[in-house]
Amino acid sequence: MKTEREKKRAILSERRKELNIDHLKQDKLIEKAADLWKWIYQLEAEKFDLQYQHSRQKYD
Repeated sequence: MKTEREKKRAILSERRKELNIDHLKQDKLIEKAADLWKWIYQLEAEKFDLQYQHSRQKYD
């Protein structure tokens, strides 16, 4: 039986993709960085919304 830590590591390893950027030229690296920034921005917005919902549920 797996521990919680092992389960979490397995799930994260499935979700994470290897960042294969060694072969990219500067313009493609800039594009990739912009894409990653947009993705992180979206995740932070979702996290904020979920935290807000959670805090509201505590008082309802």
